[in-house]
Amino acid sequence: MISLQSVTKRFGSFAAVDNITLDVRAGEFLTLLGPSGCGKTTLLRMISGFETPTQGRVILDGRDVTELPPYQRDVNQVFQSYALFPHLTVWENIAFGLRSRRTPKSEIARRVDDAVAMVGLTGMERRKPSQLSGGQRQRVALARALVCEPKVLLLDEPLAALDAKLRRAMQLELKKLQQRLGITFVFVTHDQDEAIVMSDRIAVINGGKIEQLAAAAEIYRNPATRFVADFLGQANLIPVTIIERLENELVLRSGESLILRATRTGGEDGQLLACVRPENIHLHETLVADSFPATISEVIFRGPTTHLVLTCPGDLRLTALTSNPRYSIGQQLFCRIEPTDVVILAEPLKSVPA
Repeated sequence: MISLQSVTKRFGSFAAVDNITLDVRAGEFLTLLGPSGCGKTTLLRMISGFETPTQGRVILDGRDVTELPPYQRDVNQVFQSYALFPHLTVWENIAFGLRSRRTPKSEIARRVDDAVAMVGLTGMERRKPSQLSGGQRQRVALARALVCEPKVLLLDEPLAALDAKLRRAMQLELKKLQQRLGITFVFVTHDQDEAIVMSDRIAVINGGKIEQLAAAAEIYRNPATRFVADFLGQANLIPVTIIERLENELVLRSGESLILRATRTGGEDGQLLACVRPENIHLHETLVADSFPATISEVIFRGPTTHLVLTCPGDLRLTALTSNPRYSIGQQLFCRIEPTDVVILAEPLKSVPA
């Protein structure tokens, strides 16, 4: 549905987007995930037509739209601020785009009524935006964008202004709506949990480049780079050296004495970086096979889980997750990590992480 071909956007000497090539499938929910200033919103604005690439092409459904203004592209965008007209009612806000296109009145009435029902705002058609909650205003903005039946809907952090509970509820509603309509959604966020919950695929962006593009589960389980591992979820990043290559396993050493094993047989010789997710550190109160000792230095209660900061051999600090709240600072445990849960990152270690 969307093809970005070697797209670059420069502002003076600064490259906000740096030679990105990306294909977005018809009917998928793709999320552009990254920190503030990484280029994700600029990329979205080039798809919508609010920015023109310095170089490269933007193809929409087989049509080159690189030089076309927004109103000549079959896309709609929902902004973080919602951009509703304060003097218009809910119904009039939703109808605005159809009226601009000179759609027949009877069709406007049918499509707006359908859109109101679709986003659960029946009975609120005559209210002004000031009379709505944040979640209701967000639904009006969605309905206004969807009523014109675009091929692509672009969403620039539309949930950012909502409180945490409402935001979680709207994530699920938005995903269900996208699946029901079958429209291609391109969603921008810096919230990793939001990306994981909603996306078919995630493009992790850093410094104007895509560091990894894959399904959410694949990126979480097999991050490609240090940035991806550290940005998407929590990660223990461990400097390691390969000391032995077995047929189906790598034997790794961290520091002087900590030995880990990984099922991946790739990786260059020398110092590398291994990623272990906190939930994959198995805790035992007695010594078990292939375990190493650790002392609890911090206990952080997070409701359903407790985060433990562990000091391990060689002063290595690891974070583990547990549902057991009875651990205490100073307690000694034994940690075991399955070889299948150790991911060797594709990039070599440039510096030892703090």
